Amino acid sequence: MNVYGRIGRYRFGVHCWKTRKTMGISSMVPGEPGLHFLLADYDGTPENLYDYHWDVTYETPHGWHGIELVAQSLSSTARRLLVRGCDPVYISVGLKRGYWLLENYKPIPEEFLDRLSLMEFERYG
Repeated sequence: MNVYGRIGRYRFGVHCWKTRKTMGISSMVPGEPGLHFLLADYDGTPENLYDYHWDVTYETPHGWHGIELVAQSLSSTARRLLVRGCDPVYISVGLKRGYWLLENYKPIPEEFLDRLSLMEFERYG
């Protein structure tokens, strides 16, 4: 629900939406400030998904997720996501936020869990 109004020369708006709590992983490398793992979100099935090395890939309700556990700076990670054809809105939101998040639609293999940052967060919808 969105409500907009005006009082004198001032405009205002109220946005209401429903959220749900969920678990996911963060691109932030534990114990290494400023470094990020490559967490990719693809809408649909990208043609070039398997042209690159991934430690983990899995299908989601709307596309695919790919995880590569190579630590790099935020800007380097963003460039690599662009080159790999990742969702541009996902890249932009992550740059503004300072990290990327992926919801866990499937369990992450045990051998990677100790290297990843798990987070609880709220999703729209």
